[in-house]
This record gives sequence, structure tokens and C-alpha cells, in this order.
Amino acid sequence: MVLFSFIIPHKNSSALLKRLLDSIPSDLDIQIIVVDDNSSEEEFKEIQSFVKDYSIELYQNEGKYAGGARNTGLKYAIGKWVLFADSDDYYTENASQLIKKHIDSDSDIVFFNAISKYSDSGENAYRAEHIQNLIYKASSQGNLDALRYCHTVPWGKMIKRQLIIKHNIRFDEVIAGNDMMFSVLCGIKAESVWFDKAPLYCVTVTYGSITTTLTKDRFDSRFSVTLKVNNLLKKEGHGKYQISILYFIAKSYQFGIGYMFHVFFACISNHSNFFIGSRKLLNIQSVLRDRQNIRGERE
Repeated sequence: MVLFSFIIPHKNSSALLKRLLDSIPSDLDIQIIVVDDNSSEEEFKEIQSFVKDYSIELYQNEGKYAGGARNTGLKYAIGKWVLFADSDDYYTENASQLIKKHIDSDSDIVFFNAISKYSDSGENAYRAEHIQNLIYKASSQGNLDALRYCHTVPWGKMIKRQLIIKHNIRFDEVIAGNDMMFSVLCGIKAESVWFDKAPLYCVTVTYGSITTTLTKDRFDSRFSVTLKVNNLLKKEGHGKYQISILYFIAKSYQFGIGYMFHVFFACISNHSNFFIGSRKLLNIQSVLRDRQNIRGERE
């Protein structure tokens, strides 16, 4: 019986993918699914060599971004639990122990803490701070709702596959922000959730990746998804957990005055709460840096 299905979208990062595969516990009943999203011919040939070495299932995505790759992975997943990972990240050394600890959990989702490193140097980075804060709130304040509705990346958690199947939850196949609606819907539909204070996952910072490269199409995609997620949270009675739209207002000027007005009026027409996150304005530069790099996706 397969207990865990690991789903990994990949594009042109075979060396880092190998690091990730090496970090996945080999002493578990697992299924590893790698979905390639239009890598170069050379890179695809390289990961084809991993099929035998790591017993992975390899599929191709045909240009539907990371969201489409994850949806393809879900199509073939058979495990009791599903775990998502990005190909340039990796699991911590005690991953096997942590995962085994929660095999028989009654919860639909188990959230874990995370750490962050610079991929090239191995020095500590900052992309896990948001997750660490959510785990701290759950541990010190008992605030599991913040984990349900604010943990908007797919990694660093175990999700029961039956939850995904029952509610037909899928990733948006968009250039950026594909995982936000999926994560929030899982949080809404889960009958119960739990957490572990120990870090399961290391999310890296790689210069030149989507998380350090701001383009208009990616920015606009993430902005549109954010509005949709906030509207869903309001509809479900969880409006206080909306994602702050101040980041988008503050950064939209980079794409021209016309686009800045577009963002502002879109926020108004969607009845966005401009006060959420306003207390962070005193430390705006740090907030902008962290917000631009907190995302865990590789579209």
C-alpha cells in the first residue's frame, strides 16, 4: 500500500531536482511523481535517467505551468497522503521521522514548520518566516485557522488525498499564484487540521527564479488570484484572513501609472479591505522584500 505520494513540478533544474530526490525518505512506502513542464531536450534527458535511480514516475505537462504539472501529478497519485515539493527545494534530515509520526493522523491536513536557505551558499534565508509565524501562532495561541487560510503554498504539509478527491480541488493553471486557491480551498474543506513545530521542508532562494524576478504578467496573475481568494474567504465568513492587497498597490507603479490605477480600481470594485496589513507600513521595505519572495512556486 502506498502511503505517501510526492508530487514535484520540474523545469530545467535537474541538478537541484536530484538534491530534492536525495532528501525524500527512502524507508517509506512512497510514490514519487515528477511532472516536467517543457524543459529543454538536454534537461529532460537528464531527468529521464532519474527514473530508474530513484524509482520515479515521470510525466510531461505540455506548458500548463506549475499548476498544470501539479494537476497532472494528482491524476496519477495513489497515496493516502499527498505532499508537494518544488524541484529546487528539499526536505530536512528528520523528514522520515516527522512523516511517520503523523501517518495515522485523523486530521485532513498536517502542517509542518519550515526553514529557508540560499541555494548557492547554504546560508540562512528568509522565505520561511511567514510559515514559521503561522506555526508559532498555532503553538502559542492555538490559532489553527490562520494555518487553514493563510498557509497559501502547497509545500510543508501533508494532505489526505481523499480530501482532494472528495471536493475535486485542483490548482489554477496560471503563470503565477497557481497554488493559492488550492491551498485555501483545502483549508476550508478540511474537517480538521493539525501541526508540528518541527521543520519538514527547506524552501530555497535561487537568484533569477520566479521568486526573485518580478514581471508584469506574473504580477498581474498573482494579483488576480489574490482578489479571487479574498472574495472566497469573505464569502465563507473568514474575511479577517484576507491577503493584504497593499503589496500590489505599492508595487504596481513599476508597470506604469495606468496599470497602477487599474490595480487600485480593481481593489475597490472587489471591496478589498485596504486596512489589512496596514500596521506593517512602518517597515514597508522589509515587507515588500519578503512578500515578493515568500511564494513557493516555480511556474
